[in-house]
Amino acid sequence: DLNRVYVNGNGNSDEVTLGNVTYTLRPDGNAWISWIDNRTTLETFNIRSAITVNGQQMQVTGIAPYTFYESSSLATLTIPRYVREIGEAAFVKCYDLNPIQVAVADPPTLLGTEYGVTQFEGIDTDNCTLYVPQGAAATYRAAEGWNKFQIVEEMLGTAAPVLRFENDDLNMTSDTEGASIYYVIANMQHEDISQDADVLNALEDSLLNGQKELYTEPVRIEHNVY
Repeated sequence: DLNRVYVNGNGNSDEVTLGNVTYTLRPDGNAWISWIDNRTTLETFNIRSAITVNGQQMQVTGIAPYTFYESSSLATLTIPRYVREIGEAAFVKCYDLNPIQVAVADPPTLLGTEYGVTQFEGIDTDNCTLYVPQGAAATYRAAEGWNKFQIVEEMLGTAAPVLRFENDDLNMTSDTEGASIYYVIANMQHEDISQDADVLNALEDSLLNGQKELYTEPVRIEHNVY
């Protein structure tokens, strides 16, 4: 099961690791993404909107401080719709990041700015495009911290994908022409857990094409998955 829990070696039961990504479990029953093992070599990353721990689904509602710190190779990033808070210096020294896609209508609160450490230091905010949901561009242009971005564009709406199994093959389509479908395989069985981790790592970065139209919710697949 790709969603099995690994407690960190420091014995902190409030942190779980799925693949190469660590999440901090919050008292409110949600989770924050807090660490990525290979962050300095990442080129693209789509933050999962939810994780499952011991059968309980938890929304990913925050990005912890320094999570993507010095991810100097990171070129594209997707922030899912449940994220409400972003810790200080979360994206500091992400020099190549462009674009950032945020699926949250209300700009997430940027924490720790009172200490003089901004989330986006090192990002070329004059040229990095910030993609936001329809109708949200004006709100982001006015929001503290987010107003550093000079290029803010609204993403097109996208029809939910349709999943079909045909001859044991999974086909995903959308009524929105040119839509990208981001997906996560939620249930898989392997004797070797390292294979699961490799598959999960690859799927977190997967997309079917390079269009800007987004569908960012994980898709649970439970039929004919090996």
